[in-house]
Amino acid sequence: MFPRTAWQTVVLPLVLVGVVLAMLHWGLRERLGTQPEIVREELPFPYEEDFTAGVVPESYYRLSGNWEVRDASLVQLSTTGFDLSAMIPVLAAPQQPYLYETRLRFLGGNPGGGIAFNVQNPNTRQRSHMARFNQDAGQLWLIYGYFGDDNSFQGQGATALEIDPTTRDWQTLAVLVDENTYSLYVNGIAVAQDIPQEYSGGGVGLVTAAGQVAFDDLRAEFWSGQGGASLLAGESTLPLIWQDRLDAETDASLWVPISGEWAFSGEGLRQSMPEGFDHLMIRQDEIPLPARLSVVLRHPGPAGGGLMFNVPDLDGKNGGHMLRFVEGGSALAWGYFSPEGDFVGQGSASVPPPGVARQRLSVDITAAGYAVYLNDQRLVRGVPLMSERGYVALTTSESAAVFEEVALFELAPDLVTQAAALDISTISGRWVSEGGVTRQLDDDPVDYIAGTGILAESFSLEMQVEMDAEGAPEDVGAGLVFHMQGRSDPLNGAMVRFDNGGQEVFWGVYSATGTFQGVGSAALPYGPGQVLTLGVQVGQDRYAITVNDVLIAEDIPLETTRGWLGLVSFRGPTRFSNVVLTLGDPQP
Repeated sequence: MFPRTAWQTVVLPLVLVGVVLAMLHWGLRERLGTQPEIVREELPFPYEEDFTAGVVPESYYRLSGNWEVRDASLVQLSTTGFDLSAMIPVLAAPQQPYLYETRLRFLGGNPGGGIAFNVQNPNTRQRSHMARFNQDAGQLWLIYGYFGDDNSFQGQGATALEIDPTTRDWQTLAVLVDENTYSLYVNGIAVAQDIPQEYSGGGVGLVTAAGQVAFDDLRAEFWSGQGGASLLAGESTLPLIWQDRLDAETDASLWVPISGEWAFSGEGLRQSMPEGFDHLMIRQDEIPLPARLSVVLRHPGPAGGGLMFNVPDLDGKNGGHMLRFVEGGSALAWGYFSPEGDFVGQGSASVPPPGVARQRLSVDITAAGYAVYLNDQRLVRGVPLMSERGYVALTTSESAAVFEEVALFELAPDLVTQAAALDISTISGRWVSEGGVTRQLDDDPVDYIAGTGILAESFSLEMQVEMDAEGAPEDVGAGLVFHMQGRSDPLNGAMVRFDNGGQEVFWGVYSATGTFQGVGSAALPYGPGQVLTLGVQVGQDRYAITVNDVLIAEDIPLETTRGWLGLVSFRGPTRFSNVVLTLGDPQP
């Protein structure tokens, strides 16, 4: 007789199997069944997105990569794969000129972020244009071209950039699309122009290549195709004093031509005589200081246009300050004219030749000095002001130019730069700047110096200095050198720096032959690895030193009255950060 099988051994397993099958069926139906369709609407021009909502907009087509919104920016997280894309259905008609720009920042992996534009179908990168950063042999490039019908990339060019490939600072990448060509801008400077379009009209997008990249502040807008877009016109948050759009409607009675052939028209104020130097057009309102002066101009030929400010009289250039393109546009120079009319240079900087692209020249003017900007990128600050009052003027030399706009803005009375990202120019050593931190890495027992691009007389400066305990020699030191003979020449400069990892601070001066001559020193109760705050207050003929807000020395005589500022590092590694610079006589 067979034994009776208990119901638990037969029925219960069958019931459990049924439950499992039901759950699997439900799960598969949820996964494989009909899903709610994502509604992707065409986004209208003008289009802006700052990602403060904290989510990826539903209208975006995330074709490849891992896209998330973090810290109010859109981040692509994958470090593998090339040309990972997110397309945005902001659609321009064929031959419709438009501007598209975004800020981007490299987070990890390869610095390979960029933009897509003239995207014919947001479901694919085929038939679209692309421009993105690329690193090769330690050099950062901008490469550009298009993906053809077969999805293969066809390069149209590449431009080497003066940007550190390891930087984590924000960069602005923009494209101006004309009827049949496009031009590319990095941080407001034209790096490639008049490139033929393979495809016209369509959407825009974002791309990365083997790297994590953050994107923010997207903007797309139509423009007229003449006179450029607001990319270079500049939108200042400063209070506006006055603004002249220099066209046929301008009140010409405000302007006095001194020399050259000047005429107002629909394209702007044109100076059409390419022969001769210092052609001038002066505006009859004196500048109320402190102020920011901005001029937008372009060149149909060789670049030699610029601006003047604090011109003392309405009858000529004598005594006024000038900023303009020189050497055919490969450099900007600034300085002033003596009372006799001789130009005295105060500095210059190499710049990408502007070509026919619009350029924005700006100066911040205060009683303490002036700062120079090209396309909103600062070239120098703290330049001594020789003329304390006067008028605005436009100028050209050996060049024709079209001036489109002049604007004057209010500035705060004090010219202060906080947490400055210093404009480092290496004199000796191995210097790296990123994210507001400057480091010197070489460890031989010598003074390494880097210029900062700041020319100053009287000022107060504070900065945090760290001399690494881990792996650093015991006698490592770091500090400031000021009143240098040149931006890249420390001769005659005064130096204040820490020694022995922060256990001492000393000061002195470099002689005319480059030999350091000590003047004084003081022991400190600190050691390696601590973050110390070094303060230097420089007056007209004396200076003082503080460490962590404690007065160390005062009334130290100065041998020079002005010069360039630099950082100094004895051995390394050392770090400099949180720079606060105030130009002008220190407050008592």
